[in-house]
Amino acid sequence: MAKSQSEATALRNEEHANFEKLAADLQMASEAVDDAIDALKEYYGSLLQTSSTLAQTSTAKQSQKAPPVLGSAKSDSAGGIVSILETIGEEFRKSLKTAGAEEREAQHAFDTMVQENKESKASKDAEIAGSKSEIKSLSVAIHNFEGDKKMATKELTSVEEYVAKLKPQCEGRTVPYAERKAKRDAEIQGLKDALAILEADSPAGAFSFLQVRRH
Repeated sequence: MAKSQSEATALRNEEHANFEKLAADLQMASEAVDDAIDALKEYYGSLLQTSSTLAQTSTAKQSQKAPPVLGSAKSDSAGGIVSILETIGEEFRKSLKTAGAEEREAQHAFDTMVQENKESKASKDAEIAGSKSEIKSLSVAIHNFEGDKKMATKELTSVEEYVAKLKPQCEGRTVPYAERKAKRDAEIQGLKDALAILEADSPAGAFSFLQVRRH
């Protein structure tokens, strides 16, 4: 964007310099035409005045043939030249006016582009500042997460080491359910057999008394 604006600025300066030169040339040309018109009017005006004086003198001499009126043909020619010069001068002024309008339009377009670039740059600078701030925040968060990961990894290693130490102590101590059930059933059966023996060997009434006491 900066490169594009730099190129546009150089082009605008060149266009403005060309306009100033053209405007100066057109202004000088129109003024020269106006001066020429004034000179012609002044010159031919004096001829017309001289012709009028001579015409009055010839009228007073009635006995002589009236001389031709001087300057009438030149006056007509002067009128045509002046008309042409006025048209040329008007064209110069029209061209100057058109060039001025084009220059103002080009300058307005350039100023608009500069303002838009300025606003765009401010917006992009704000986005860059926001992105830098976000990067900084994320960098801090990543650093914190790395610290948390190291601590969690250390704790996990300690737990795994402790579990590894406990495994030899626990191996072989866990008795399967079927084995424990069979052992319990054997104990119950032994108790039942002992009870039966007691009932058979006890004197009459002794075992019933034991049962009451037990109850």
